[in-house]
Amino acid sequence: MSLFQAREYWQAETDTPSPVHSGSLFVGSLFTKSDEQAAIVVGDLDGILRIYLPKGRGYTTEDLVLEKTLSPILQICTGTFSDGNSLELCILHPRQLSICSLKVVGSGVQMTTVYEIPLKRTAANMTHGKLGNAPHDIACVQSMDGVLSFFSKGRFAFERYLPEFLLPGPLCYVEATDTLITVDSTWVMRAYKFVTIAASKEAKDKQAATSGGGKKITEDWSLNIGEDVLSVDCCGPDKSTLLVAGSETLFWVGEEGSVLKAKRLESAVACLLPLRTVGERIDALLCCHDGILRVLQDVDVVWAASGLEKTLALQTIDFKDTKGMVVALNENGSVTCVYMGTDPSLPELSRARPVDQESLDSEMRRLNRVIETAQAGNIQTPTADNLIIEVAPFHHIEPQPSEDNEAIVFEQATLITLNAPFDKTATGVTARVVCNMPIVCDTSAIALDSDLTMESSASFEAAFALVPGLVPASLTATLIVSYKIDGSARVVEEPIDLPVTLAYSLAQAQKSANFKLTLHSSLPCVLLSTLFEDEFGKLEPTPALGFQPFGSNDIVSVIAAKSSNRYRIQSDDYPALAAILELLLVVIQRHYDREGTTIELSLKEMIPLPPLFAIIDHHLEMRHVHKRICAVMDDFAAQYRVLQKRLLGLVKDPSPGEIDSVLQLIETTHTQITAVADDQMEQLEDVRTASASLAAAVQLYVTSLQLFHQLNHRQAEVIKAVVNPHAGDDEEQGWEELTLISLHQLLDKFAGHKRGLSSFTFDLPENGVSIHEALGTLHHELSTHKSKL
Repeated sequence: MSLFQAREYWQAETDTPSPVHSGSLFVGSLFTKSDEQAAIVVGDLDGILRIYLPKGRGYTTEDLVLEKTLSPILQICTGTFSDGNSLELCILHPRQLSICSLKVVGSGVQMTTVYEIPLKRTAANMTHGKLGNAPHDIACVQSMDGVLSFFSKGRFAFERYLPEFLLPGPLCYVEATDTLITVDSTWVMRAYKFVTIAASKEAKDKQAATSGGGKKITEDWSLNIGEDVLSVDCCGPDKSTLLVAGSETLFWVGEEGSVLKAKRLESAVACLLPLRTVGERIDALLCCHDGILRVLQDVDVVWAASGLEKTLALQTIDFKDTKGMVVALNENGSVTCVYMGTDPSLPELSRARPVDQESLDSEMRRLNRVIETAQAGNIQTPTADNLIIEVAPFHHIEPQPSEDNEAIVFEQATLITLNAPFDKTATGVTARVVCNMPIVCDTSAIALDSDLTMESSASFEAAFALVPGLVPASLTATLIVSYKIDGSARVVEEPIDLPVTLAYSLAQAQKSANFKLTLHSSLPCVLLSTLFEDEFGKLEPTPALGFQPFGSNDIVSVIAAKSSNRYRIQSDDYPALAAILELLLVVIQRHYDREGTTIELSLKEMIPLPPLFAIIDHHLEMRHVHKRICAVMDDFAAQYRVLQKRLLGLVKDPSPGEIDSVLQLIETTHTQITAVADDQMEQLEDVRTASASLAAAVQLYVTSLQLFHQLNHRQAEVIKAVVNPHAGDDEEQGWEELTLISLHQLLDKFAGHKRGLSSFTFDLPENGVSIHEALGTLHHELSTHKSKL
C-alpha cells in the first residue's frame, strides 16, 4: 500500500449513481483545437450527457455547462468528421452514431446535431482517424456480432465481417501504419490493414466471412496475449507502439506484433492511460482494483498514490494554475480531479477530557479477554465483510419471571456487542438468538434502528433460563445476525457458550448409577476441581463432582480415576449424561490447550442403545396421541360448522321448526371442543417434554459415536446432520420421519445403492422398530465405512 494519497482538487458527483464504463469519459478541447481550457465530458448508460468546464479548485454549479438526456451512451470522442477543420463531438449509441457541433453561448454550451446515422446492428465500441489517408476523420464502429462499419461525412461507406468472431474486444486505429487493432474472444490480438479491409469482398453473413468465397479479410499479424484485454492504445515516438492492458499484465507490442516488454502486476488492472513519450521511454498512468494509482516509466513504477477505488477511466487535464491533474471516473458516474501530492496531516492537540474510569475498566476487561483467547489459539480473524461480534462473560441479574411461564426465571445474562467491519457500514442489522428446548432466551429478535459504522457499535443484553425439570442436550446457543454491506445481504453466526450453572448445581457425587460411560484419556487424569475452576471458581481438591439439573432429583456424577487414565460419567437419568459429557470434553481440551499438550479422548464401549430406543418410542407415542386428539378436534369442528349452517337455515325459514334441539347440540359440541382443546394443549406440552428428552438422548448417541469410532470434525458434523438432535416436530413431519429418511440415504451410500426420495414415505411411523434398526446399523457400519462420510 502506498504511503501517499491522491488529493482531491475538484469533484462532480451525481445525485444518483449512474452506470458508466471505460468509454464514458472524454477530456480535451471541444470547440477549437487551440482551446485554453479543456472540457470534461461524461456520458452514462442512462443516456445523460454532461459537459464540465472546471475553473479552479472545488466544484461550483457554473462548472456544469451542459446536461442533456439522450439514448444510452457507449463512447465519446472528438474529431474532424465533416470537413477536416471543424472539431466535432462524436457520440456512439447502441443503435445510432451522432456527430454534434458545440459552441459557447453565454455561460453555457449549445449542442447542435450535424449527423444522426442509424446503425443496422447493435454497437459495441468504435474508433476513428484518417483511415486510408482521408482528409477528414472516418468513424469505424464494431458491432456485437463482429461487423466493422465505416462512416464518412455522416454517410455509411461499407461494412465487413471479422472472421472467426465470437465476442467484441477493444478496437484501436494506428495512424502510422493505417492499421486497425482488435482482440478477439480467444485473447488473440489481430491487426488488419485498412486497405486490406476495404479491398475485401463484402460478406452477406458471419459464416460467409469465415468460409465463403471471394476475397476475405486477412490479418496483417496476430499475437496471443493469453489473458483478457481491457484496452489497446498507440503510443511511442511515431505512435506505432501498442500499449496493451491485460487483466493482470501490461504488454508493449511493436508494429509487427512482437512483444517488446511485459510487466506482471500484483493487482488486477482497472484502467490504463498513456501519458507521453520521452525518447524511447513511454510514461503511463495505471490504476488497479486495489485503489492505487501508479506512474510508470516503461516497466518501472516511479510513484504511487492510494485513494482511487472503483475507477473505470483515467484522463489528464490542465488548469490555469495547475498542470497535469488526473481525471478519474468511478463506477457511480462521479468525476474527480486529483493530484498525487503529499499534503501533510499534522496532529491536532485536543483539550483534556474527563476520564470515564468505568469505561476504561470495561475496555481493559474486553482487551484482556481478547489476549487470553489469542494466547489459547482460539482467536478467529473475521472476513472483510463480517460483523465483529463480542459476547461478554455471563453475569447475574435480578430474577425476572418469564411472561409465558412463571416457573421459568431469568437470572443470568450476557452482553452482546456488534461492531461494523473496517471501513464498512452495515445497514438493516437484525440479531436473533436461537436456543433449543429446554433452554429459553428473553430476546428472540432485535432490529437496530441505526446503521453500524467503525465509530459506532450496538450492544444488547440477552438473558437465558432453563425450563425446570428438563435437561438440555448441550449448553450452547447461536446468535444469527443478518445485515447488508454495499447493498449485498450478509449473514453471520456466532456460538454462545452458556454457563453450566444455568442448568446444573453442584451436588455430592453418587457412587453408583444405572447408566455409566467410561471416557479413556491418553494422559493421566486431572482433578475435577482443577478442570472446572473457570466454571465454579476455587474448589476443594477432589476427583469427583456431582451435577444436579434444576428441578430434578437425579444427579450426574463425574469421577476421575486415580490410577488409570479414565473418567467415569454416570447417572440414573439417561438424557442427563449428554450435556455433562459435552462439557467434560470441553474442559479437558481447554486444560491441555493451555499447557500446549495434545490429548486423545475415546470410548472403548458404546453407550447402551435400549434406553435410547425407549425414549424414541415414548416420543413417537406422544406424537400419535397428539395426532389422534387433532383428528377428534377436526371432527368436532366439522360437526360444529354443520350445526351452525343448520341453525342459520332455520332462522331464515319463514316458518321455522323446533330449533331448541339444534341450539342444544351446538352448545354440547362447543363444550366438547373446549374440552378437547384443553387436552390438546396439555398433550402438546407432553410432546415438547418428550422432544427435549429425545434431543438430549440423541446428542449423547452422536457424541458417543464420535468418540467410539474416532470421527474427525467433518465426519462428526455429517453424522449430526443425519441424526439431528434438534429436528423439530410439526403437523406434517417430525424427528422420526426426517431421521429415518436421512439414515436410509446414508446407509445406501455405504452399501453403494442409490434410491431417490420418491422411494421413501414421509408418513408418521406406526412404531420405532425401523428407526431402532437403522441407528444400530449405523453404529456397526461406521467401523468399516466412516471414510465415505
